[in-house]
Amino acid sequence: QSTWGKPSRCVSGTSVCKTQSEMQSEMQALVASKYGSPNEVLSVVPVATPQIASDFDMIVKVKAAGLNPVDWKAMGGWLPMSMQFPRSFGFDFAGEVVAKGSRVDAYKLGDAVYGKMHGFT
Repeated sequence: QSTWGKPSRCVSGTSVCKTQSEMQSEMQALVASKYGSPNEVLSVVPVATPQIASDFDMIVKVKAAGLNPVDWKAMGGWLPMSMQFPRSFGFDFAGEVVAKGSRVDAYKLGDAVYGKMHGFT
């Protein structure tokens, strides 16, 4: 049973289509604590639920995510880049839209979506 509840309409007079009181304050994330082998450095930890930062943002409750070869190489320190830890890996995802800014017209709350996050930020 989902703790997110059923999708709701946009809140009148705001740019967010789900109020913070309707959303959980924490979620779980797969996080690496340092460079190393995934089975040694990855763990599931509670993190703050992201906030809608602009009218064009949306929040997806991820149901599936992938770790690709580039994730494993970056996690192992085999790529020429410096990273801050702890950090999440896995940029491909599939899930459900649970919150969105008022200017997001292509998707509605409850839509099943898939996508790819932007690079190693």
